[in-house]
Amino acid sequence: MTGSLRLDGQVIVVTGAGGGLGRGYVEELARRGARVLANDCHAAALEPVCQAVGAAGGVCLADTHSVAEPEGCAAIVAAALERFGRIDGLVLNAGTIRIAPFAATDSDDLDALLAVHLGGAFHLARAAWPHMAAQGFGRIVFTTSSAGLFGMPQLSAYGAAKGAVAGLMGVLAEEGRDFGIACNAVMPNAASGMTAAIGRSLAGSGGEGPNRWAATAPATFDPRFTAPLVAWLLHPDCPSTHAIYSAALGRIARVFVGVGPGWQGPVNRPPSMEEIAEQWEQIGSPDGTMAVPANAYDEFRIVAEAACR
Repeated sequence: MTGSLRLDGQVIVVTGAGGGLGRGYVEELARRGARVLANDCHAAALEPVCQAVGAAGGVCLADTHSVAEPEGCAAIVAAALERFGRIDGLVLNAGTIRIAPFAATDSDDLDALLAVHLGGAFHLARAAWPHMAAQGFGRIVFTTSSAGLFGMPQLSAYGAAKGAVAGLMGVLAEEGRDFGIACNAVMPNAASGMTAAIGRSLAGSGGEGPNRWAATAPATFDPRFTAPLVAWLLHPDCPSTHAIYSAALGRIARVFVGVGPGWQGPVNRPPSMEEIAEQWEQIGSPDGTMAVPANAYDEFRIVAEAACR
């Protein structure tokens, strides 16, 4: 257990901890001294995670409650309090996915994804909130996605859920300021079961998937490239709140939702539709210094091209 930045004494819950990004987060946090409650609905997946952490001298306990139900989220927080006596951080990583054209995506798909991504984030944060507020400290790391912020074909339900998570983070970040609770979100691009499924689906349909850009720097899709960012966002010294951070191809950057200079219309009367049409280019043009991805794939293009200069 080495490292100058430590998380000793902190109790952190990581959901979706049975593999991929979740396992990477658990191992990094435990290495930094945190006591981790690793949550995943698949008990068999958690066993090697907790064993690996224990063998390295860390503390990791398993929890198998479902984040898809409010009762499961309450039970997760209760388990952390029962076993460790406090709760300092949440890493809301659990996820699921449906890949299909919008016309083939139905209400059951949407409900299932909202229950895990948005409902899991909402109810788990709500269960931990009073405990964090009472101690005057808390760190919550949400997981959003380029599919939710920039768009990606065949992921309408997933993108809607992830976009909603970003909105929830922003509200809780503002409410949390008075209680010492910092809320941020990560937009990870890493090897996982979900990204593999997306790559297979889009490759089969002839689409341009993230695997094209992953091929330029495959090592950076190791979850260990994202885990230190999450650990820093949980650290007491990290000043960030109400921010989204992208990790892609080894680059870490803040993602901004911005407003361009636009067109200043009349203030003594409503603008006409003709005036808006005439000024449409100015209204829609971003500031020249900003890189604005057209969609999720375009972010990879921007990062890859910048890395090759």
